[in-house]
Amino acid sequence: MKRRELTLWLQLCITGYGLYCPWESESNLQRVHLRGWDQILFPSWPVDRSVENLFEFLMLLTLKSQKVEKIPFVWFWPRVPRVLQ
Repeated sequence: MKRRELTLWLQLCITGYGLYCPWESESNLQRVHLRGWDQILFPSWPVDRSVENLFEFLMLLTLKSQKVEKIPFVWFWPRVPRVLQ
């Protein structure tokens, strides 16, 4: 039986049979099903930074047009209602 077929079979057993089987059996099925999960490679895809680059460019143009060298940092923290103090 191929790994994919075994995985599908175990999923069916866990979900379908899980209601009727003792907890220990279900736990063992889950353990078998999840074996080797930490060795699965996470997919790597390119990161699209086009929006971030566009925003940086527009901010730079805005700063130059306003003749400003830096943007002031404004710390926003909403007021805490007196009930919670």
